[in-house]
Amino acid sequence: IGRRQALQHLSVTAQLAARIVDETFTDAARFAQTLAAQPSFHDALRQRARAQLVQWLQQLLPLVSKVNRVIVATAQGEILAVFPPAPGLTGQSLAQDEGFQGAQEGGWHPYVSAVHMEAEGSFEKAVEVVVPVEEDHAVLGVIQVQYRVEDVHSWLTKISVEPDGFLYVVDHHDQLVVYPFQVLPGTPKVVSDWLPVAEPLSATGSTLIFRGGQHEQRWLAAVSAVGLTGWRVVAVQPERAVLRLLHQILWPTGMLVGSLLALVFLLSVELVRWRQMVSERRGHSSTSSE
Repeated sequence: IGRRQALQHLSVTAQLAARIVDETFTDAARFAQTLAAQPSFHDALRQRARAQLVQWLQQLLPLVSKVNRVIVATAQGEILAVFPPAPGLTGQSLAQDEGFQGAQEGGWHPYVSAVHMEAEGSFEKAVEVVVPVEEDHAVLGVIQVQYRVEDVHSWLTKISVEPDGFLYVVDHHDQLVVYPFQVLPGTPKVVSDWLPVAEPLSATGSTLIFRGGQHEQRWLAAVSAVGLTGWRVVAVQPERAVLRLLHQILWPTGMLVGSLLALVFLLSVELVRWRQMVSERRGHSSTSSE
């Protein structure tokens, strides 16, 4: 019973975290789509009017929380505008970026990128929501909304797995996006061999019990998909923590039940004695009357 309830709790926790991540990405996509729907923005993009594009970004960026930067690029990937300003990026190309290529694959569509290094030589990791800007069934360019990994982590700080459990987030290339313990800086860590990551991803999620970590201890885990992004949230908890909690709950309960049973037993004994005494007195009274 303890394990089953713990797995259900982990499943609810993973689903909640996945929903938060998905809704934040969806909000970013809506922001980009709202911007992309403005005729004057179309004009500025078509005319490659960099100053006007920056003004648009400056006006609308406050509508989305904790965004690192927003980029506007042509359909070929040339960066036209960046806000907050980053002069070194203007004129560069997104054509080789995984997010830009993913938005093109199979026909232009909104796309959430895999985690990657924010820039060459940087220690920061980032992810993007990429949305195409369309006009008359033609793509004029793209809007890229970028978050740092620390931002993604901040969305989930109020969710905890107690006792001794934790959450982590993995992208669609099986790379760690959010992990509560120290991960060495550099290229994102691929964790395809972790059993909750190797678990087939389904819309309804899944639960499993596995061995791993130090001393090959047993873990309980729940996996939940982050919308249609291919990302997943994993909630894990050591089995020993679940059993310890169960023991802490059941031990006082068992003591209480034991005490109640002892009390019932003593009351039953006293009741039997009382009935015997009443019966003896009645018998004595009858003998005296005769």
